[in-house]
Amino acid sequence: MTPTPLRLKDDPASPASANSSRRVGYVTQPIRGSLALLREVDLTNPPLRPREIAPGHVHVAAASPRLPARFRRPVASGERRLREVLGYLTGDLGAVGPDAICELDTRPGHSGITVYNAADLGHARHHVFVKGAPPPLPLGDLRELRIVTGLCLWSSTGLGFRLNNGDMLPLGDLHTSVNPPPIDQIEHPAQHLTVSEVDGALRQAAVIAGIVHSLPAQVPVTIVLDVPRVQYHLHALGRMSPELAQQWMRMVDARHRRVELMFATHLADLLQGAPVVIETRPELDGISPPNQTIDEMLKVLGEGDWLWRELCSLARPDNGIDLAALSYVAALLRAGASADGRRLALAVEDPREEKILRRAYSLLAPLQERCPDLRINLFGLYPLSRIWACGPIRETRPSLYFFDPGRWAIDARTGDLRDLLEAVHELYPESAGLAVRQVTDPGLSARAHSQLQARQRSLVGSDAC
Repeated sequence: MTPTPLRLKDDPASPASANSSRRVGYVTQPIRGSLALLREVDLTNPPLRPREIAPGHVHVAAASPRLPARFRRPVASGERRLREVLGYLTGDLGAVGPDAICELDTRPGHSGITVYNAADLGHARHHVFVKGAPPPLPLGDLRELRIVTGLCLWSSTGLGFRLNNGDMLPLGDLHTSVNPPPIDQIEHPAQHLTVSEVDGALRQAAVIAGIVHSLPAQVPVTIVLDVPRVQYHLHALGRMSPELAQQWMRMVDARHRRVELMFATHLADLLQGAPVVIETRPELDGISPPNQTIDEMLKVLGEGDWLWRELCSLARPDNGIDLAALSYVAALLRAGASADGRRLALAVEDPREEKILRRAYSLLAPLQERCPDLRINLFGLYPLSRIWACGPIRETRPSLYFFDPGRWAIDARTGDLRDLLEAVHELYPESAGLAVRQVTDPGLSARAHSQLQARQRSLVGSDAC
């Protein structure tokens, strides 16, 4: 059965302040087929006692004396890290809100808690998880703040691959399957943008805009928009016939253009008036899967770039899927690398992408040992989605990519059929009309993509060790 969503939103009727807005959520339960039932939950005020708002997700008041011991330490720790980050970036310690959402690890034998503390950014409240810490260098001394963000294409179940043994392999399982049979056919590609793509673009753009508009004016900001393309081409490496691989790459290229334009449009709309550069700098340009072997691709990357030369020595990928994963790490490391230590990279991503920063941290020491004059500053801010997926057996999944709720749901209050793609836009009332039209229009004209390219300015050159 298709998983189902939980939705958090600020009431568009009261956009003036995150603290004054009525904030509600929708918990949904599967009813039939791909439809879910939406039920409203009030999140306006922090609860007096911890309150389960979805299976495994608990809404708490951060400073409540009634907060049980199991929540007290992780909530306080998350609040402390968030105050440190927002204090560094904006100078506003009051931007930390009074509540938090705690995600419980419900797997047997596990007791971990991931805390998303409330942060008031712009005119909206987001619940965010912080990884890492800002550098000791004062913000005003930075030469550049580079915000790295991106989106996956489709969703795990947004399309499937028919194997030559007759089995169906979802897109999300392709990178984890070990030596699957060859792929004979691509099936059921979603023509509309998925809830994962639309929510991710809106959510991450809103958080980035809230940060940028709060920064001191003298801090130069570049947004590195890292929407994958060649990474998805690599899925075809050794798994498809040449004809099917060409079809797959055409599909990927079209989807990439569409998602990148949507994301860049949201960013440009929300960042009006801010002196910000939006840059697309694909890490894997220059290679051409599936026409090259993994060794040939690594040789091309290493010959043309200092960072790839080092990464191929420290963490050589064994296959195309490993290379795609390493490219996201490379983008983050590059964003934070400089010779003078005055560049800072901030990842603003979906929480499931925290693994990219974790791997980047694991490579810092060996990289700096090989390049003693190199300095790399990194940390991450991971906003919780406002639509979650709840399954039929009371498990909640915050990843809309792996647990796609589908497009349609039944509103429990009115009984109306709801289009979740339209509903996502209601969560962000500041989103532009162009972005709304893109959701319902499955095509993307070449002219629209040229408008995106006209908005961007490539920054040439990079620091090398």
